[in-house]
Amino acid sequence: MSQHKSSLVCRNVVVNGHRTSIRLEPTLWQALDYICKSRSCHINDICSEVADMQADGGFTSAVRTFVVSSLLETSLILSRKMTKKSLGGFVSMRA
Repeated sequence: MSQHKSSLVCRNVVVNGHRTSIRLEPTLWQALDYICKSRSCHINDICSEVADMQADGGFTSAVRTFVVSSLLETSLILSRKMTKKSLGGFVSMRA
């Protein structure tokens, strides 16, 4: 029998004052850390926010969804800024 080592990393967090643990892929932990730095907040704040808006499904799934949604939102904002910059440069060249 071969043993499969999980690539998930378990970390303790505090959600609305209650300690719990969640297991995420290392890349998702990195993304979550990035989101926390960009918002100048602690991972516990994000986890509490996710728990407060969680609908159906598990907490870990809600955290994964939050991370992906946050990164997509950031990507869309940056894309719009780049498009405006490109259009602005194009318009100024024609003027």
